[in-house]
Amino acid sequence: MISFGRPEHIPHLKALWHKVFGDSREYLDAFFNTFFRPENTLVFTEGGFPVSALYMVPYTILTDSGEKQVSYLYALSTEPSYRGKGIMSKLIEKSLELSRDRGYSLSVLIPSEPSLFGYYSRFGFKKCFDRVTITRTIERIKKEAEGYKPIKLERADAGRIWDAYIKSRFYASGCIILNEEQNRFYTETLEAAGGEAVTFEIDKENDGYALLQPVDGKL
Repeated sequence: MISFGRPEHIPHLKALWHKVFGDSREYLDAFFNTFFRPENTLVFTEGGFPVSALYMVPYTILTDSGEKQVSYLYALSTEPSYRGKGIMSKLIEKSLELSRDRGYSLSVLIPSEPSLFGYYSRFGFKKCFDRVTITRTIERIKKEAEGYKPIKLERADAGRIWDAYIKSRFYASGCIILNEEQNRFYTETLEAAGGEAVTFEIDKENDGYALLQPVDGKL
């Protein structure tokens, strides 16, 4: 049965999420403390317990004609023993129905692996961007940096990152933007995982920023 999430579901939802994606308990606690809203959580229950779930996280996209509301479908998960029964398809279809009813302009998601692109295309999702990873050795970076003036990186809290972010090219028409609460969540969970948020001076009025994530023990 499909229903909205309830506070009493939270322990089971955390356990399901951790089983499927492996995220830390600290991240899950932070997500549910910040983003959990019953009306934005769809679950499929069996025997009163959630066996599948998705989260509709609201975002805003800036356009030339003003702000539009977007539903970001996040952490779509199903208990392994319940997969292949069409449960997640029903949850996705319900989320799209809710998005239309609420006047959202767009529903978006990021597949956890390339094999899922075909599955999501059944519901009308289309590929709209590529993710590119650029790898550089320290030696190459030093070579490319020859002749440039070194910049000073300063450790920054969520407030300072927010000030830099709202002046950046990522806070502009055509971009899906964060609100201040979302910015704080991502900055603080990054730091909790051993990462760093830093700013650097672009000019006297503007700072750039970088979010440094730990990979294999290195930033």
